Amino acid sequence: MKYEEISLMCRSFIPLAEIIKRNYNGREVLLYGDSKPLRDLLKTAYGINAEKVITGVKEKVSEELSFIRDFSGQSDKYYIAIPFLNPEQNIKNNLISMGYNEFSDFAFKMHNPVKSNMGFKNYHDEYGNSISAPAGVTIVLGSESGNVNINIDDTVKFDTNTVIRIVNSQINISIAESVRIGKDFRLTMYGNSFLVVEKNTTFNCNCTIEIPHGGKILIGDDCMFSHDINLMCGDGHAIFDVETGKRTLDVTKDNPRNSIIIKSHVWVGLKAIILGNTTIETSSVVGAGAVVKGKIPNNCVVAGNPAKIVQKNITWSRNNYENDIGQCGEENIKMTEL
Repeated sequence: MKYEEISLMCRSFIPLAEIIKRNYNGREVLLYGDSKPLRDLLKTAYGINAEKVITGVKEKVSEELSFIRDFSGQSDKYYIAIPFLNPEQNIKNNLISMGYNEFSDFAFKMHNPVKSNMGFKNYHDEYGNSISAPAGVTIVLGSESGNVNINIDDTVKFDTNTVIRIVNSQINISIAESVRIGKDFRLTMYGNSFLVVEKNTTFNCNCTIEIPHGGKILIGDDCMFSHDINLMCGDGHAIFDVETGKRTLDVTKDNPRNSIIIKSHVWVGLKAIILGNTTIETSSVVGAGAVVKGKIPNNCVVAGNPAKIVQKNITWSRNNYENDIGQCGEENIKMTEL
């Protein structure tokens, strides 16, 4: 089954389903608390049937619910999946006392949050999370994060109070060498999204990037972001058309309306806002306070709300005292192509 064919609700269970697939070894899968999305995902994407539901509360036992203690000592026959309960130690201890071991015999969808500002060196866990990042940035993996891949080059420099917060699963972050990130930088990412920042790009203080479900932000090399800038590549919440009942913005992967693409050597001025469905071509400048949405040509200046072209056929240099256009780089000296 293609990833795009899996419903949004089911996708959140993919990390748990992957754990089950690796470990169940043909055993019957029991659901500790019912979850139709998990059942549907296991059956349609993995060929695993999980029809029996169990409960830890004896008073709730019925024709539909079996008592968990009735499966004590039978880990050779059953694998237990826990879709909604928090990963409390007393639940784990209870299952361990019944002869079940975490991951090999049972697994929670949710896990304890992972947090560090001391860097991650080749961090991996059972939920498919993989992190490599230097010290100086606080990375927080939420309790529902899984299949998260974060690769931040060791040469990236962070100022104080930089936070990357991962809310859901299926997320990729790549930040290349010699990127510099100013203080109070905030990056928040939701499910099925990714961010790429190429080498030598810089962010001043108080920049905020939010990538909702299905979002994508690509930032080229040698870009320069001033302070108090916001990048938001989607609605963040569901908006519906009342007449059709359909969602106005599809959050499946690779929808261009959920993307921001900033090519190389782009200068974004202070307090600018860049929205989804935007591409900014090479060597352009976004004016202070501009609100940008749509396709911005190369080598031009845009300003205003909504942003419009106010100057064409320009390039720029980081050096405020530069008088030689050649120092801007031959690849950046071009006429604006409309």
